[in-house]
Amino acid sequence: MMYQHLLPKAKAWTITATKQLREFFTGLEDTNAVVKDFVDAVYLDLFPATTRDFGEWETHFGLEGETLTDEQRRTRLDGAWKATGGQGPEYIRDTLLASGFDLYVHEWWTPGISPAVARNPLLVLNPGFVQVTACGNPAAQCGRAIAQCGGSAPQTKQMALINRTPERAAGIVPSDPALWPFFYYLGAPEYPGVIDISVELQEDLETLCLKISPAQLWIGLLVRYLSGWSIDSPATTYDSISKSVTTEDAGPTGLFFKPDGTKMYMVGAGNDAVYQYTLSVAWNVSTATYDSVSKSVATEDANPTGIFFNPDGLKMYMAGPVSNNVYQYTLSVAWDLSTATYDSISKSNLPEDDGPLAVFFKPDGTKMYMVGNTGNSVYQYGLSVPWDLSTASYDSVSKNLGAEDGSPQAVFFKPDGTKMYMLGNTGDSVYQYGLSVAWDLSTAAYDSVSKSVATEDTDPLAVFFKPDGTKMYVVGNTNDAVYQYTMLPAWGLSQYNGGSLSVGTEDTSAQGVFFKPDGLKMYMAGATNGAVYQYTLATAWDLSTATYDSVSKSVAAEDTAPRGVFFTPDGLRVYVVGGGNDSVYQYTLSTAWDLSTATYDSVSKSVTAEDTDPTDVFFRPDGTKMYVIGATNDSAYQYTLGTAWDLSTATYDSVSKNVGAEDVAPTGIFFKPDGTKMYVIGAATGAVYQYTLSAAWDLSAATYDSVSTPVGAEDTSAQGVFFKPDGLKMYMAGEANDTIYEYNTAV
Repeated sequence: MMYQHLLPKAKAWTITATKQLREFFTGLEDTNAVVKDFVDAVYLDLFPATTRDFGEWETHFGLEGETLTDEQRRTRLDGAWKATGGQGPEYIRDTLLASGFDLYVHEWWTPGISPAVARNPLLVLNPGFVQVTACGNPAAQCGRAIAQCGGSAPQTKQMALINRTPERAAGIVPSDPALWPFFYYLGAPEYPGVIDISVELQEDLETLCLKISPAQLWIGLLVRYLSGWSIDSPATTYDSISKSVTTEDAGPTGLFFKPDGTKMYMVGAGNDAVYQYTLSVAWNVSTATYDSVSKSVATEDANPTGIFFNPDGLKMYMAGPVSNNVYQYTLSVAWDLSTATYDSISKSNLPEDDGPLAVFFKPDGTKMYMVGNTGNSVYQYGLSVPWDLSTASYDSVSKNLGAEDGSPQAVFFKPDGTKMYMLGNTGDSVYQYGLSVAWDLSTAAYDSVSKSVATEDTDPLAVFFKPDGTKMYVVGNTNDAVYQYTMLPAWGLSQYNGGSLSVGTEDTSAQGVFFKPDGLKMYMAGATNGAVYQYTLATAWDLSTATYDSVSKSVAAEDTAPRGVFFTPDGLRVYVVGGGNDSVYQYTLSTAWDLSTATYDSVSKSVTAEDTDPTDVFFRPDGTKMYVIGATNDSAYQYTLGTAWDLSTATYDSVSKNVGAEDVAPTGIFFKPDGTKMYVIGAATGAVYQYTLSAAWDLSAATYDSVSTPVGAEDTSAQGVFFKPDGLKMYMAGEANDTIYEYNTAV
């Protein structure tokens, strides 16, 4: 009996079933059995094949109500569950891949730490989420009658799709650590790496994720949606990546890529041939190697200038200005130039223009567009038989491009036909046009948007875009090379947006700056009073809404010259680097993010051996790495913590990165959340500098990107630097004006 141990060791009463005490303990035993049975039944409810809670499961899978026995309902639910692979990580990964999304699934815990520690979604996700209805789709996309969603009205569940981007609907990423184990994270192979996806595929991806909707789980998307298809100069940057093609041809004139980005084709007027290259990394021309495969087109034209392939790689087209024709070729093996033969089919453009320079086709092969050499125009043709040039006829539709550039060389269209891009040789720029009617040149109008490529090449001749519009490629004749550009909105250094907050009332020597991951709290280290100050922002990340909380923490007992400040992701620890004793100090907050509850842990790490003027400190998100930057040797230093977030276990890795070539007085350091970018602010030059780490979080792998942004116009004594987690905002602490400044990154 369960309660036997409560009874005396010897006989005390007559063992009689009718005695009240015996009946009392027997009653207790029955109650416990009921509780045990209930707990066992709750466990069964976790699985559809054994559940009693049919309503919740049927609602989750969107199963319509029918008159079925309990066993039939369980069988149906079990089938739906197994059809989705149990909704485990492998199933989700396979489902995403099948739809063209190369996203990896990461569990809620941090590998290698025992007991398990939940990842903090606040560190990597924005506060926006999209809720799903009971039928498993976004509320606006449910697509079923309300009754079919499982009730009289759709029940909104918090199986939230959490996203990094600020454009999503307002919501709250849970701050309660007890909820953090209810996440899957989808992103790059290594957590928390971010995958770049075109914004045009955003709805498709999020709808798919919501349809998968793992039971009782939230999906955290570690995705950066690239704007794509806008060549506005602030948003389009040269990748400092190019591919020389001089060895193959000293006169490159045309460019084309296979749709998956693993093959590149260049046509050259030097040898009158088309050349084939393989890219070991898709869309990265630095990985392109010549296949020693080419196709001579000299018999058709002695000065070929443009090429185009149909989507399956079985047809190729070449523009020949000498013969005034566009020529058609067939490849017996898709995308293999060695199998190309001339079809003896061409289209003469003499009536419209006496020198075709480039050619482009609508994806279905029913329209062709040709750039002419003398009319400064692009011309539109219809093909009655798709991809058959012999059926092409002029639509009597053209668009003059001379107002933008007197020497148009090539055109490219967005896949939906609503945007056209022209490469001009006079202005060495790419120009953008909008078509109010897709694929109809008569509706094309210049968007007053262009991107100069003159810095890379002063004789550009062809342009090509990645299908999602996030990469642009230009081939130039000056250096006989192909150049690669990125159009992305985040983590690029940009301009001051006018936002600022004066902190002079609190301290006249602003040094370091730090924000709570949700952007609603800001902290500033001040050297005049030797303290850290706390502020509240009514609107997240908007300095104009910040007010001082009249809360501060004096660190003068530890160091009279605090320079930098850093918090753990949960806000329960804060670290201060001091220039007085050249050390980093550790404090614990009994209430997260409330400086009034901070106490010194009597734990510090001296960095004197590395630098006698440390100016800032930064930690890896998991607390296993620490970085200190110092002005004595103009270097950043790397440390390992044997126990995460415990300074007493910190040891120097004997790894550093000198930044003196950029600034001899570095005052602040910051890293991108995935550890692949580092940013250093310097007081000598008044600028922020950007570095790439080829191995994440490894300073020995850091190289300067030759990218910087000046901040001296705002303050002549730039100190700390901080970025919003999604990289769309940057903040700088200025000592001269005792002010924190807000910047927008490239958008």
